[in-house]
Amino acid sequence: ANGGTCNEDLAVGLSEQIWAKFQALVGGTPLVSLTTDTSVIKQSDYLFPYLQEEAKASLERTANSAGSPIFVTSCWRSPAQQYMRRIWYFYSSRYSHCNPTPTNVPGTSSHEGGLGVEIQDYSFWRTAMIEFGWTWGGNNDANHFSYSSGNQQLDKEALRAFQIVWNAANPDDPIDEDGFMEGRRLTGSKITGQRMVVSQPFVKDDELTVHEGNKQSDSVVL
Repeated sequence: ANGGTCNEDLAVGLSEQIWAKFQALVGGTPLVSLTTDTSVIKQSDYLFPYLQEEAKASLERTANSAGSPIFVTSCWRSPAQQYMRRIWYFYSSRYSHCNPTPTNVPGTSSHEGGLGVEIQDYSFWRTAMIEFGWTWGGNNDANHFSYSSGNQQLDKEALRAFQIVWNAANPDDPIDEDGFMEGRRLTGSKITGQRMVVSQPFVKDDELTVHEGNKQSDSVVL
């Protein structure tokens, strides 16, 4: 049976803090806003409208080549949002109503590094996107494209930003600030005001144990 929410609003408070710390870590302006150009249009209330500058420029060239705007449903994504989507895919039978697609482990996604987008009408745009430097996600992730150039290491900096935010809020339960997955802390995190607390569960804590490479998280509460 279907169950659980598909509402990314649960991750927005934490994502905003991760975004602020991420900007401080990477310095300068490696990610730029899409909202300054009418050829690329934001299509989600929970979308952080940012890409690396090269990727944004390529997206604009793609749109201009067809004389039509590209409607973007996802671009920069926080590790918290990434993990939510991974849960939807990991338990796709429970979250089939969320229309889950293949989702990388937090810290390894082109979205977190500002090099990934999901767009509407992918079949119309696919040839042009590839021509302008994007790699298509394939039939299993048809709306997704990753930009082939740019800084390929910023995805880990996004996860490191989360780890720093966690440690600031939980000095008695620190985690390594290494840019690698720490499932229990990530899934037990939500910001209420300035305080990090356990969020409303999407799945019961005895239903999920996630194995990520050589690291195994505790059974988690989302």
